[in-house]
Formats: sequence, structure tokens, C-alpha cells
Amino acid sequence: MADLSHSLYVSDKGLTLKVNGYSQNLHLLVELITREMRSSSSSLTPAMFEAVREVRARNYHNVLIKPNKLSKDLRMDVLLDPYISPRDKAAVVHNITIDDLQDFSRRLLSKMYLQVLVQGNMAWHAAIKISENALKNIEWDVLAESEFPELRVHQLPLGERKLRVLSLNPASTNSIVTNYYQAEVTTPKDTAILELLMMLMEEPVFDALRTKEQLGYSVFSMMRYTFGVLGFSVTVNTQVDKFSVQHVDGRVEAFLRKFSRDMRRLSERALAATRTALVQLKHTIDYELKEEVERNWREIVSMEYKFQRLFSEADAIEKIRVGDIKSWVEDHFPSGNKSHFRKLSVQVMGHVSKKDSNITEVELKNYDLTYLDANNPIGDSTENATDFIKDIRDFKKDLPFIDVPQVQLAQC
Repeated sequence: MADLSHSLYVSDKGLTLKVNGYSQNLHLLVELITREMRSSSSSLTPAMFEAVREVRARNYHNVLIKPNKLSKDLRMDVLLDPYISPRDKAAVVHNITIDDLQDFSRRLLSKMYLQVLVQGNMAWHAAIKISENALKNIEWDVLAESEFPELRVHQLPLGERKLRVLSLNPASTNSIVTNYYQAEVTTPKDTAILELLMMLMEEPVFDALRTKEQLGYSVFSMMRYTFGVLGFSVTVNTQVDKFSVQHVDGRVEAFLRKFSRDMRRLSERALAATRTALVQLKHTIDYELKEEVERNWREIVSMEYKFQRLFSEADAIEKIRVGDIKSWVEDHFPSGNKSHFRKLSVQVMGHVSKKDSNITEVELKNYDLTYLDANNPIGDSTENATDFIKDIRDFKKDLPFIDVPQVQLAQC
């Protein structure tokens, strides 16, 4: 058996083809796929097109009815430009015709830029031959560097903004609150500080919000790396009939205030233990080739090309001291001087369960957002109405972009 496999999927800036298996026949699989990419849309039958279109529509639907997926969609919609939401796709997918698809396929494959990574038991000249054959089969024109797709990140205003919407699944009582705290363009030092903070926060946030307060069945904090911009988030998945989203938001803020106080008392000995554990993680040996491949591929598609990133991050972590942690917390946390405090609270509120309701997930066809504010659901006088985002596009149209330096290949 050839034991070959492949996947072809849409990524952030284009199409990604992955193939793996025994190297002797790997080039034959690439040859077959790239040849079919040029001709497959012309041989597509109406029945097959209808079936695929329905699958895509169902996938968009399944994403949007899950509060955690909708929460991520909303956060990305605020931060990124350009950004096409699954809500936008779901609204137009049934209007797309087979002629539209064939025309798009021709335009897509007529002008491209190819990035290739080959790792494993294959000679360098064989790897180059695979790339040349892909170009020969698809026959595209070169995409100029000035035409490369670029994703830019909006800088949030100083202070706090809230995006509260009603869940798109009328049958769900699940609510989710994700408080995202935006920092600056990534640097080795800031990345090291934030990774240490997230390791120090991991157990306390779960213990406080999940174990003790029992706000929800899923509670976690994590570092966010959004196309070169650092940040972190705290997420709580709760139920609308148990806790309001504003209560959960308040408890997250209360936890961060306590965590800030704990960081002010952090000793060098405690930090050293965390530092050692994190450095050991960075030096963990890959168990499978695909782990190294996926890490290297991320460097290529992001055009950052830091293939020794784990080692440089470990070196940066070793240099962090308690003073660095305290300074970062003071600048970025809600209880500090707030000189760099930029918060976006994304709140997806579930629907109150009605015993006589026959609404099901399948009936959902309207993907328009229902924006809520301080008056919803109960009218909370402690919330500032001006903090609420009433329309994502209106909110982000005047936001500046964060300048993320682009890495040139000559610098690598």
C-alpha cells in the first residue's frame, strides 16, 4: 500500500495542500492533485455542486449556533481587516451558482504565490521538482509582492469596550464571556512575560471561577497571538438561567484584581520555578515529524521565518525577573495604572428556556446580530452605556491599525 494521504483547505491567505506518506510515491499524489485543481471545476456537475454548497451552508450554520464559535467570530470581526465572517458567508452561499464557482476558480488559479515546505526522507532536488511540477500543472502568473494578501489588526481604544449579542441559537441557554486584553506588537521579552503570566494564572483562574464560584463548566485563560499582536483572554462558559453575562464579566475583573495583588507579592523563588517549567516545555522533543513540520509551516505562512523560535523564546524566558512581571501587570491589567489597558469583552448571551417552546436549532435561518447593551437583559445601572458596541462596522471604521513590522527574506 502507498499509505498516502492529503488535505486541501482554505487558510487565512489562500489554499493549503498537505500531503504525507512514503516518499517514493509522494510526488505522484501531488502531481495528481495539482493537475485536477485546474480541471476539476469544469467537470463539476450541477448535482455535485448543489450537494457541496449544502454542506458548506450547514457548516456555517453549525459554527454560528455554537456560542464559543460565535464569540471567536465576533472578536476576529472587531480586530481584523479584512475579515469575512461565517455570518456573511451563510447569508450569500445559497445565491452562488455553478458559473460563479467556475469563474472564481479560473481567477484564483490564474495568479498566485507559492510557498513550499518539504520535510522528511526526500532529496533536495526531488523537492524542487515537486514545486516545478505544481507550477507546470496549474500554470499561474506570478503574484507581485505588493499584491500579497495582508491581514491588519485594529488597535482597541484605551479602556473597556463591551460587545454583547444574543446567541444565534434560540434553543440554547448557554452564554459565553470572553474578556480579551490587547497588548502591543510581539517582542521576545513581552512574549516571555506573557507566557509566564499565563502559566502562573492557569490554576488560580480555574480554582477561583470554576471550582469556588462555579460560574460555568468551562473556565480558562490563554495567551493570544493575533497576527503579530500580543494579548490574553479569560473565558467563562455559563448558562443564562444561572448567571448573567455582566455578573460573569464582573467576577473575571475581580479575579484579575486579586491576581494583580498576588503578582505584586510574587517572589523570585516562585518565579524561578515557573520559569524552569516553561523552559523545559520549550525544550520538549517532538514525538512525531508532523509536530516539527506544523511549527515550521506556521513560520512560513506568517512570513516570520523564525525557525529557532522555541530556543530564542527559552532564552528570553530565562532573563525575565519579578520586576518585569510587575511592570507588565501594572501597565496592562485593570487594577494598575491602565497606561496600556485595552479590553474587549465579548458576551454571547443565551436564550431563557421556555417550556412550551418548540424552537429547534434546525429552524435558524436569520444570522443577523441582535446587539444588547446595559439595559439588557435586566437593566444594570453599574454598567456604562458608552462602553457598549452597537455596531461592529461603525465601531471599527475609525480604529487605527497596529504597525506590525514585516520580515524580509534578506533579513533571515
